[in-house]
Amino acid sequence: MGPDKEDTKMDNPVPPSYTPHSLPYGATDIIEPLPPTYTEDDNNDSHPSPIYTQSSSNVDLTPSEIAGIRALRQRNNDNNIYNLNEATPSIQLFAAIDQGNQEWIARLLSAGSVTANTKHRDETPLLRAIKTRNVQIVQQLLEAGANVDEFGCVSTQYDKHTSTTTSTLRTPLQLASTIGHLPLVKLLIEQHHATDSLVAPDGQIALRLAAEHNHPEIVAYLPSRRTGGFKRWQFKNRKSLQRIRKICKRIGQFVKFFVWDLEVFFLWTVPKHVLVKPVLRGCKWCWERRGRLGPWCKHQVMEMPGRIKRAGVWAGKQVVKIPRGVASAAKGTWRFGTETLPRLMKDFSVWFWKLLTVKLPKALKIFGHWIRSGITSLSKTIWNAILKVISFFSTILSAIISFFKSLTLRDIWNGFVEILRAIFVTLPKMILSWIKAFGDTSYKMMKALFGLLGQIVWFLGYGILWVVTFLPRQLWKILESIGASLAKAGYEVKVWVNPKAR
Repeated sequence: MGPDKEDTKMDNPVPPSYTPHSLPYGATDIIEPLPPTYTEDDNNDSHPSPIYTQSSSNVDLTPSEIAGIRALRQRNNDNNIYNLNEATPSIQLFAAIDQGNQEWIARLLSAGSVTANTKHRDETPLLRAIKTRNVQIVQQLLEAGANVDEFGCVSTQYDKHTSTTTSTLRTPLQLASTIGHLPLVKLLIEQHHATDSLVAPDGQIALRLAAEHNHPEIVAYLPSRRTGGFKRWQFKNRKSLQRIRKICKRIGQFVKFFVWDLEVFFLWTVPKHVLVKPVLRGCKWCWERRGRLGPWCKHQVMEMPGRIKRAGVWAGKQVVKIPRGVASAAKGTWRFGTETLPRLMKDFSVWFWKLLTVKLPKALKIFGHWIRSGITSLSKTIWNAILKVISFFSTILSAIISFFKSLTLRDIWNGFVEILRAIFVTLPKMILSWIKAFGDTSYKMMKALFGLLGQIVWFLGYGILWVVTFLPRQLWKILESIGASLAKAGYEVKVWVNPKAR
């Protein structure tokens, strides 16, 4: 190959693989490199290796690599690639990461068609490697120049209320803290100086992600940070804020309907279209035809005697019919008193007897079932609260006897919280659900007593009640949302005081 012989050799060796040591309990966790897996003979002139030599962007794939691409496509529902050998280099890179194939990754990177920062669907190769928990692949990508602090997509969520899709963005350190992989966290911070104070768009930082996912060893390792609190509160309350805006909009529409729309309809729209416009159209019609008014009046005067004569004839005929009408009315009154009224009284008696013997017992049974279920639930809730009070004092007594050896103040506090929850949360919820159940009970009772008429009356009453209670219900929802927001704000205050709190 002459003087070009040296050009075909590998300029830079493949980045070495890294694995964590298995350390005894209490030892310091470090990550050391393994010896390189290549020799000088692996890249001689007679047998150039495709892994280390310069190549084009079209990299030949092995059967196992094709299987990896197929698995990646199936996971991503990507059916647009018919020839697996023509898969884009980014897809090949992510398939290689999923398989943990370091040689394939090195071959793709050395080909120059992709880099360690090439994204696929907004996800970085480093994030994908951290998801697989493969320390060697993570180290290989970092040695190849992967950005240790770059944000990338780790998941997507679809909001059915707004019909939008949002992406969760994380840095490699934040993702490693989320999954609780301490060796990766130490690798990113100690060897590659990852920034643990970066704040994600949703306000999360590495420390809070580790704490919220219950990884105490990572929480203990990371330094205390107080950043991102307001953004976290804002992100967690975005649905509550949207809910408050929607409720305020409904209240505005409700008030506008009763205060403005009804008045405008009856005082402006109806008079305008029923009185004013017809009168104006009539006046306009008369003015346009004012030349015909004289002949029309003359015609009416000429026709008036004939109309008076016909009216007199009609009145005489009606006077003649009066005796016959009186006789017919007398017969109808007799028939009503002797036939219709007794039949109506009989039908009413049958209906009333059926109401007393069949429908009323059925309605009382429904009402009794509602009363019984309410009393049973109330008794169970009260008894449960009593048991929790007894358990609380028993816990205090046990703690005093054992001099707080087996129990802590935290256990006593949890017991006190359970008592408060039973009295002020569980009991009111049960009573409220019992009251709500009366709506269904009353509907069944009205249906059992009066049938279709009872259903109509119930729906009318329900509509009136809905209108009367609309504003209080909406205001209560606003108070609930505000209360939830304040609770989350209190949690963020707690985190600000103690950044490593759960």
